[in-house]
Order: sequence, then C-alpha cells, then structure tokens
Amino acid sequence: MNVEIHAAGVNNPKALKLVAPERIVIDLPNAVAVNHFRQVPVHSPDIKTVRMSQYQSNPPVTRVVVDLASPQSFEVVNSGRIVTLRMHPLGQRAQMSGLKQGIASAVNAPPNKKESSTLHRAPRSLLTEGRF
Repeated sequence: MNVEIHAAGVNNPKALKLVAPERIVIDLPNAVAVNHFRQVPVHSPDIKTVRMSQYQSNPPVTRVVVDLASPQSFEVVNSGRIVTLRMHPLGQRAQMSGLKQGIASAVNAPPNKKESSTLHRAPRSLLTEGRF
C-alpha cells in the first residue's frame, strides 16, 4: 500500500511509527497546509484514515497521520514534489529490505497493473505548499 503526499520544497520529511492505536506520523518541514485540518477516510484493508494539519507555524511544519488498520513496516521516499509512504505488512519486511535501492526509480516509473490496484493518491485538498 502506498500513500502519496504532494508537497513543494520538502527536503527532509521525518517519520515515526506510534502504537495504541497503530499509526504512522510524517512531519513535512517548511510546508504550509492548504487547509488547516483535513481528514480523509480511506477504507482499505491497511489504512483507516489519513489526517493532515498544520503542526507548527514557525518554522512551518505540516503533519500527516496515517491511521493503520493493522501493524505495518514502512519506508518514506522523497522524490522532489512527492513524498511517498510505502507500507508493507510486517511479514513482508524481510522481502522488501532488498528493494530499498530501487525505490526512488520505482516512484518515478509508471505503476504496473498489480501496483495500480493498491496505489492511493491523496486528493488535491491535501496538497501542501513549501514556504522558504
């Protein structure tokens, strides 16, 4: 399962995993949220909702929280204007560790048929804009 966050000027997104309830938090430094708070229900087997809000105003930090339906391992890939959260069920973690080097190129390549059924893009209302 992938979640894409469209943002401009985000150089070093920071991510952490929290439990009880299971969720992944991504902080986007130097990003200003278009809406002050937004929650999007996803209703997938892996993700319940995605929330976005302005976490800090000076310096600006936008926070994205992905509420998980079950424990997941994850990777965050920043490829310019798109930050991709790639999640894997915990059993797939060992299988995915060998793929880390090819992830940046995979993000820019068109998805294959199998990936396209699991790729969820954030709606335009979740876009953030970097401010320098």
